[in-house]
Amino acid sequence: MSQYHGNETGQIPGKVPESWWEGAAMFMTLIQYWYWTGDILGPAAMTAAELNFAEKEDQPLWLSLAQGVFDAQVSRWDETRCGGGMRWQIWPFQGGYITKNAISNGGLFQLAARLGRYTENETYIRWAEKIWDWSATTPLLKSDNWTIADTTTLGLRTCTTSPMVPRNGELQSTAYSQQHATTWRTFIAEDAMSEVWCEQTMSCDRNRDMFKGFLSSWLTFTATIAPYTASDIIPKIHRSAIGAARQCLGGRSCGRQWNEGDWDGSATMESDTSALSVYSSSMVAF
Repeated sequence: MSQYHGNETGQIPGKVPESWWEGAAMFMTLIQYWYWTGDILGPAAMTAAELNFAEKEDQPLWLSLAQGVFDAQVSRWDETRCGGGMRWQIWPFQGGYITKNAISNGGLFQLAARLGRYTENETYIRWAEKIWDWSATTPLLKSDNWTIADTTTLGLRTCTTSPMVPRNGELQSTAYSQQHATTWRTFIAEDAMSEVWCEQTMSCDRNRDMFKGFLSSWLTFTATIAPYTASDIIPKIHRSAIGAARQCLGGRSCGRQWNEGDWDGSATMESDTSALSVYSSSMVAF
């Protein structure tokens, strides 16, 4: 939190300096930390609703905020190119307008699924199924090996390979699902989670420093929703937490390489957030 100034006069609430979306992820991680520890911290709307985070009097409910995001996103569903999906960016003058990508559509899928589970409203459930089914018709979701490509360009009826990222973005970043054998095979190195393709060369950007935190928390919630996965997931969470602790010794900011014994010399708010996430997640066993 030492790098966050959004609660100061004249600053932007939720905004972290020199970042784009990471502020929301930081608050989501803090809410999860609050949930596991009971400590008073926190706010990311859907997570706040699911974990029963305290509501503010005379303010919108967390659920209504999450529903507002969903409504804004589905209004941008575009069937004029490759049969559906949301474009990466909203306006034609933006470079990403000619692509559809995994994070936009995957994020909407997850939000729809979680809203459906939380509210039992069939509209959200049908949207989650629609987004999943559409994604499986594109190069974004590869159901033969459960890998996710980053982007795909737009044909008239189908999506095609992307010129922006080599081989449909096949430089893999951490992801999760109940089918998590691919996750273990790809993103565990020496018993700890690893952003394998960039950590070894210390070339990870700030975005990727955040991803192991997502992997930690979402696998943990997978273990609570699908308990048969817990015996496989929780030991890996614990070993990763021990690895993260080695990168945070001495009260400094945390390094990124959880499979290294000594601090690797890196320090970002995103790495700190990932470390907090895996520490909090390790408490699921208790």
